[in-house]
Amino acid sequence: MHRRIALLFVALVTACGGSPSSGTTENADLSATSGGERPHAHRARNTDDLFAHSRELLPAEADFIGRLVALTADVRGLPVLHPVVTRIASAPNISRHLVSTIEDEDIVDLVDLYVAIGMLEPGTDVVAILARVVGEQVVGFYDPELDVLVIRDDVVSALANHGEIDPEALVTIAHEVVHALQGQHLELRARMDEENDTDVDDAYQALVEGDATLGMLVVASRISHVPVQQLLDSVSAELDFAATGIAGPESAELSSAPPIIRIGMTAPYIAGLHFCAELFHRDGYAGVDGAHHRRPASTEQVMHPEKYLANEVPDRVVLGSLPAIVAAGYVEVREDTLGELETGIYLGRGEAGGIDVEAGAGWGGDRIRLYRRAGSLAAVYVVSFDTEQDALEAETAAHHADALDHERLVARTGRVLLIAHGFDAALAGTLRALGSDVATQLEAGAR
Repeated sequence: MHRRIALLFVALVTACGGSPSSGTTENADLSATSGGERPHAHRARNTDDLFAHSRELLPAEADFIGRLVALTADVRGLPVLHPVVTRIASAPNISRHLVSTIEDEDIVDLVDLYVAIGMLEPGTDVVAILARVVGEQVVGFYDPELDVLVIRDDVVSALANHGEIDPEALVTIAHEVVHALQGQHLELRARMDEENDTDVDDAYQALVEGDATLGMLVVASRISHVPVQQLLDSVSAELDFAATGIAGPESAELSSAPPIIRIGMTAPYIAGLHFCAELFHRDGYAGVDGAHHRRPASTEQVMHPEKYLANEVPDRVVLGSLPAIVAAGYVEVREDTLGELETGIYLGRGEAGGIDVEAGAGWGGDRIRLYRRAGSLAAVYVVSFDTEQDALEAETAAHHADALDHERLVARTGRVLLIAHGFDAALAGTLRALGSDVATQLEAGAR
């Protein structure tokens, strides 16, 4: 599966609750990412290690978790097809396992792309950031490859000490149980193994996490006898990344992470919840299940559910060959589509919250291409917008975000915005012509 860096742990880390862990990750190999550099070592994933460093449930724990699984399955409307294998592990062992799931090949070029366009500083150790976030945030996780639910030991130990689990931790476990049920019914593993562009991955991840977050709120509603809508309204008031770029409560490590990581990790929960809640409001869980069968095509559809319901698909932005750039010594590394969410993060680099939702809201489609020449990086990013006014607003935001970047070019043609970083000034004409060509192609296709 193609996994953008901000997505790597988003299925595994719960930003919605649980006390920060005191566990450390000092024994983990954290050397694998550094923008613009190649990893020195690959962390081979030892699937047996998780079982070697975890334990089975004790009888009282198994009874409690079994009842929670049954309640969650009933609430979500997905029957348990086979027992949910559950293990108990310490925070350090959980962190080591999650770090081991990162595929270097999936991450290096994408980190370089973010470095090239100023969304990450050169030398950022993304794996170390993610490991620290895991150590702070994780309460439990579901591993779709191993089909196993893992819960942090100190969370479950509360059963022995107090006869109950902290309510926030309990619903967080319910969140992960929903993932296990998705694995049994909705082909979670197969779909997460697909090769897709970043925008498609982001959209699917938002569906998966929004479904699980909605599920845990419905479980909380059943337990507390508080109406689901009241809980949804409360969560919506607290978690608004559009306004604040929020990281979530009690999350110092996540709050200090670069916006592309911080917002990238929280948005699937928040935007995904809004998306799934809209479908749930219309058709109950039949609507949410329907989205798993007709997955959202873009983060635009997730952030604007009415566009999903209307089946509004993105513009197809084609960059074509650029022989003048190749002749200048630039070697193409990767090509991708970032989508409305990450376009908003890019345009929001000058904003306090790290995202400019308004500037990204008119997004129509995009394509970005990363190049390398010797030890330097360069990228060309072409974004279409719904209207020329939308593109003009994005152009203004791009100039503001890139005010200190003297090696970038921002050029607009109608409703198409071209942004280039790191190219020789002599290539400005070639790059401007590319933006014009894309605008002409999209205009011709609209006729």
